[in-house]
Amino acid sequence: MKFCISGSPPRDSGMTLIEMLVSCAIVGLAAAGISGLMLLNNLSTHRLFNKVDNLNQARQVVERIGKDLRMARNVGDVYGANIELNPGPPPVLGTEGTHRFPLPAPQGSNPLYSG
Repeated sequence: MKFCISGSPPRDSGMTLIEMLVSCAIVGLAAAGISGLMLLNNLSTHRLFNKVDNLNQARQVVERIGKDLRMARNVGDVYGANIELNPGPPPVLGTEGTHRFPLPAPQGSNPLYSG
C-alpha cells in the first residue's frame, strides 16, 4: 500500500463517468453554436454572390440591348441591287447598298416586302 506525504492513502486521479458526460455535453453545445454561426455565414455569402451575379447579368443585358440598338440602324444597308464583283470563275456576287427601305421591285427582290 502506498502512502502520500500526508500519510493518507492516495485517491484515484481518473475522471468519473458523470464528469465525462458533462464535459461532452459542454463541448457539444459549443460545437453546435460554432456550426450554427458557420452556416449563417455560408448562407449570407451565397446570398451576396447571387446578388452580384444578378447585377452582372443585368449589366450584360443592358449592354447587349444597347449594342443591338446601335446595330439596328444598319438594317436597310443590306438591301440593294445584286452586282457582280468578279466575273471570273468562280463569280463573286455582292449587293449594292441603298438608303431606301424597302427596295423597289425593279432594282431587285426584297425578301421581306415583295411586290
